Parts: sequence; structure tokens; C-alpha cells
Amino acid sequence: MKVVILGATGLTGKQVLSRLLADLSVAQIIAIGRRPPPEHPKLHFLQTDFQNLTDLKKRLVQLAPSVGVSC
Repeated sequence: MKVVILGATGLTGKQVLSRLLADLSVAQIIAIGRRPPPEHPKLHFLQTDFQNLTDLKKRLVQLAPSVGVSC
């Protein structure tokens, strides 16, 4: 399963990210934000300009996540 997470570096997001990284059913995590989370083999970070979401939408369509989480 591929999961996209917004807010992975915030208080709640850090905890959610930690659990997703430990979950064996999650193959890839796509973190979207301004600041990069700690590196991990399962983690793909998309640094985003929230003033221009068109580019983000194109990248997400290509990555095709199964689940989305906003923290």
C-alpha cells in the first residue's frame, strides 16, 4: 500500500509517520510539506509550494497513492 501524508513533521504527523514506517503493509510513504522529515527507505518527500498546487496534483497522480492522511 502507498500512503500520502500531509503534516509529517508536526506533532501528530511525526507519530503517524512513525507508525506507518513500522507497518509492514505500507510499501511506500509520500510525505508532502515544506520541511523534510527524517530520511527512510520507505519515505519519498515532496517539498511543496502550497501557493501552487497544480504541480503537486500532477506528481500525486503519477505516484498513485492508495490512502491519504492529513495531520
